[in-house]
Amino acid sequence: MTHKFHPHITETAPFSWHISSYSTGRGRDCVEVAVSTTVAVRDSRHREAGHLTFPHHSWAVFLSTVTTDGFPLI
Repeated sequence: MTHKFHPHITETAPFSWHISSYSTGRGRDCVEVAVSTTVAVRDSRHREAGHLTFPHHSWAVFLSTVTTDGFPLI
């Protein structure tokens, strides 16, 4: 089954951001995620560029696919 992701580009909003545990010690070489009514994702190096938001279901499908299959399209 193919799932389509429909991210929305938005401006930075007051979220509670979490840095990936895989990030470097400086905390600026990865992505940050914030969970509220949607899941927001941003580049930790370019926070001022805004973020993408995804519905919870779409984010869960993405995580499941990455952890199960890696990046099969790359």
